[in-house]
Amino acid sequence: MHVTFQSGWGRAAFALFLGASVLLAACGGGGGGGSEAVTPPKPVPPAVTAQPASLSVPAGSSATFAVTATGDAPLAYQWLRNGAEIAGSTQASYTVGAVAMADTGSRFSVRVSNAAGSVSSAEAALTVTPAPIPNGISLAAGIMDRKGALDGVGSAALFNNPNALAFDASGVLYVNDDGNRTIRRVTRDGTVSTIAGTAGLASSTEANEALATIKTVPGSDGGLYLGVFGRFVSAAGVVTQIALPTTPYLSHFSAAPDGTFYGASSTAVYRIDLSTQPSTAVLIAGLPGNMGTTDGRGADVRFFDIGRILADGAGNIYVSEPRMHMIRKIAPDGTVTTLAGQANVQGIVDGKGAAARLSYPVNMALDAAGTLWVADTGSGRFRRISPAGDVTTPFGIDRSLFPAYEVPMAFGPEGDLYFSAGYGVQRVNAAGVVSTFVGQDGPAPAANAITNIGGLAVDPAGNIVVARVDSQAAFQLGKYSPNGERLAFQVSVPTPSFNIITPLDVFYATVGADAQGNLWVANPTTVGLGSINTVAAVGGTVNRVAPDGTVTSLLSWGVGSAGAIAPAFPAIGRDNMLYFVDLMTNNLMRWNPVTGLAVLANLGPSEPTFFLTPWFIAADAAGQVYVIKNAVLQRVDKGALVTVAGMNVPGDQRSVDGTGTQARFSRASAMVADTAGNLYVADYHLIRKVTPAGVVTTVAGQRGSVGLRLGALPGSLGELGAMSIGPDGVLHVMSGSALVNIRF
Repeated sequence: MHVTFQSGWGRAAFALFLGASVLLAACGGGGGGGSEAVTPPKPVPPAVTAQPASLSVPAGSSATFAVTATGDAPLAYQWLRNGAEIAGSTQASYTVGAVAMADTGSRFSVRVSNAAGSVSSAEAALTVTPAPIPNGISLAAGIMDRKGALDGVGSAALFNNPNALAFDASGVLYVNDDGNRTIRRVTRDGTVSTIAGTAGLASSTEANEALATIKTVPGSDGGLYLGVFGRFVSAAGVVTQIALPTTPYLSHFSAAPDGTFYGASSTAVYRIDLSTQPSTAVLIAGLPGNMGTTDGRGADVRFFDIGRILADGAGNIYVSEPRMHMIRKIAPDGTVTTLAGQANVQGIVDGKGAAARLSYPVNMALDAAGTLWVADTGSGRFRRISPAGDVTTPFGIDRSLFPAYEVPMAFGPEGDLYFSAGYGVQRVNAAGVVSTFVGQDGPAPAANAITNIGGLAVDPAGNIVVARVDSQAAFQLGKYSPNGERLAFQVSVPTPSFNIITPLDVFYATVGADAQGNLWVANPTTVGLGSINTVAAVGGTVNRVAPDGTVTSLLSWGVGSAGAIAPAFPAIGRDNMLYFVDLMTNNLMRWNPVTGLAVLANLGPSEPTFFLTPWFIAADAAGQVYVIKNAVLQRVDKGALVTVAGMNVPGDQRSVDGTGTQARFSRASAMVADTAGNLYVADYHLIRKVTPAGVVTTVAGQRGSVGLRLGALPGSLGELGAMSIGPDGVLHVMSGSALVNIRF
């Protein structure tokens, strides 16, 4: 149809007509056609428009994850942790309160739902970093007055005389736990773990020397006396404690065939009366605390660090003095004479009496004819000494099989000599032929090795008794028949708790960690000279300990090797160089794998090892080297030592702040340098700061207050030990057996 509008009225009429038509259609009227339904809009399902973000937060704080989602209301939320629903977490955000290090690595996501469906977000990771170390003194791990070998977190962990600390580039701290013979790792949150070594298991030559004082001497009734532990084990294996006198301190013992028991300190020999309780000691020769080499009778005699004593069946007592390279004899009437060797003259010369030369003779044994045999540890040979003092060398033994100190030895009833110098027991016949009796012969342990042998003896039946210490520090006795068959006899003797302090304590030292977490460990090889605090340095090693505990030898100077060096008191400078003192020359040395060894300065005349006091070394990032000893802090300047602060005043052990020689140090136990060139010295129970200009101030701890008090500085500290400084400038120091942090 075509409509033409002629006027305005016409257009209005048409509009009215059209409106009426629409109204009729809406009411169902009209020309009888069908109706059409209106489709409602579709519901909108949820969609995540902003995913939860991964978070990194310090321990102890909270972490909030949030999500943004769209879709028709109402929206429902359900948060999940590591794929599992978290009860009650039904909001658009979820907060983890007071996160702990154990929460790190957790994954959080959320499921959003409505009537139209659901959708899951991406996972967000939670990383927990250690809480910031607060200013002042705070505990990292351990307990100040408790020792042990426990791994754990904070005060649940225990240390045993750790003597060195070192950081790697990531801030992980490594501890050389000397008393446990282990390397420990301490993370920022105070988690302590053992990465190398086994607590209580001596695994080095020097560690085995600590076992060298363990001796077995056969008793007349078939029992065995256990040297320093003061125990008697009967032939049936019954253990009895001997009530040894508390003074003088006795460390060497021998039982004569008639049952008479003898003991010795480092300078005197006694007859022990076991019938009294406590047992009494009667002086035979020598004088406690007085060293010398004078022959004579009774208290007029002087001994110089007795190594061993051995009583024969005629009432004679033989005394070895390793440091003096001689053998002394005490006759039944108490007269002391020098049987072989000359005082302080070392050598390998056969001859009579003073014309003979010995080299660190220690252990002794008597054959059936009454001839004395000596393990000459310095020469690696057995020496034979007649009753008249004639010294001969019947046969040599490969020096590599001799340990640095202890060579347990005993004669069997058939006349063969039994000795231990490796991981078993060897037998030498009259022709000098050496064969393995039990265990293994050689420098490294294998499947049949017998470790930590500290004594040999022969019982009245001719069986060979082997005394050793196991990994739990218990003393084990086992017996073998003359043909090497293991017998059923086995006795375990718990060892008493005691501490023996020797200069070796300062030698075992973890000295630093590189960016990969490898540690550098340096220590000397020492020869024990017969008694406590008497050792000589004869070589050494520098080892690397990987993060997984693998040990690699970087440098090694064997006993007697050309140009041997005995590294002690090592330290890693901020320049990543290794510094140490060579005990054989008293030179201050620097080493790294690229430039090798360099002599920086001589620290003066060497001192007797038993009087040895430690050097502590620190180097700044520029390679400026400092050393402190005997209360004097010095700087190495073109090979010379220049005093920076302190003064060695005999009898004056004060801690005094001041500049240069006006300052005083009491008892330094560690030293480190910071990035600004300042030095920090652990001085008994104080932390002292020394500026490059030599100004000394006390920055932690208080004079006259000994004990651990945490919190704001100056606080209070116990006796301080090893110390290191972290990448963040925080000092970490051993206060007793506790590892503490100090932030200034």
